[in-house]
Amino acid sequence: MKAKVIIVSGSRETEEVLNRIVHKVSSETSIKAYPNVDFGAVFFPVDQHDLTFLKRILKDKGFYFKVEDAE
Repeated sequence: MKAKVIIVSGSRETEEVLNRIVHKVSSETSIKAYPNVDFGAVFFPVDQHDLTFLKRILKDKGFYFKVEDAE
């Protein structure tokens, strides 16, 4: 799999929930995850399974996100 990055859009209202997801994912998996300054987050899945896992979590929580090729 070509390296991917997931960019999540959030708001002030969803910031706490998204930060909890970032903390849990980064501390319990091999996925790198970071909050950003616009109330969103960035995830760096290692493989296709991680990508599918993250997409499922983010969809279940109602977050808008996009998947891009990492540079």
